[in-house]
Amino acid sequence: FITRVGAINFSENEHCCSEAAVLANVVSGDAAILLVAPVNLVGGDMVGLQWSLIGNASEELHGIQVGGINWTRGDTVGFQAGFVNISDTDGYNDTRGAQLGTVNWSAGDFGGLQISFINVGARDVNGMQIGLLNYAGDLDGVQLGVININGDGFDVPIINIGE
Repeated sequence: FITRVGAINFSENEHCCSEAAVLANVVSGDAAILLVAPVNLVGGDMVGLQWSLIGNASEELHGIQVGGINWTRGDTVGFQAGFVNISDTDGYNDTRGAQLGTVNWSAGDFGGLQISFINVGARDVNGMQIGLLNYAGDLDGVQLGVININGDGFDVPIINIGE
């Protein structure tokens, strides 16, 4: 159910329900339910689904981002699928869920599953990384890849299991 359709949809405050745009959805506050456009930008928290061709961005995510580039600055709880997935860019928040793409990056603590050519969990990783190159600041889980790097050292086996 689409509540607003346009070339560019702009909401100054919180927005509930759904929007579809030919070019972009821009919400300066929080957004809930569904945003569909080539570009979706949320200045606050996103609760629900962001679906785009080019990119999605939000302060925090509680839901799903599907697009070329997916970006959240704060806590991320849910699923990111895209060419590049970036969560918790300030390094002080948590990412819980899954990232599926060609490059996955979490600057803070990560719990869940990363599947990509390159997976980075800059701080603690609790879960599994599957890719060609996997990096975890500290690993409590499994790295399955060609090159696996974690707080315990550098490993090149196919499977690396951390504490």
